[in-house]
Amino acid sequence: MRLGTESLTNAELLAVIIRSGTNERNSVELAESILIRHGNSGGILGINHVSIQELMKFKGIGMVKAIQIK
Repeated sequence: MRLGTESLTNAELLAVIIRSGTNERNSVELAESILIRHGNSGGILGINHVSIQELMKFKGIGMVKAIQIK
C-alpha cells in the first residue's frame, strides 16, 4: 500500500482479481500464464480481446472469475 498500485506488475494486478490459484499454481503464477498466452500484445489490456470461454480454459478460472477479469 505504501508504494501504491503503480509498483505492482501486471500479473500481480490480475492476481488481485483472481484471488486464489490452484494446487499447482498460486494466483500470481496463474495470472502470469494468462498474460503470457493472451497479454503479450498490450500487457494486461491485451487480455481484453479474450473471450470468457477462452479464459475458462485455464485451470482455476471459472465463469465468475472469467467475468470479473473481463
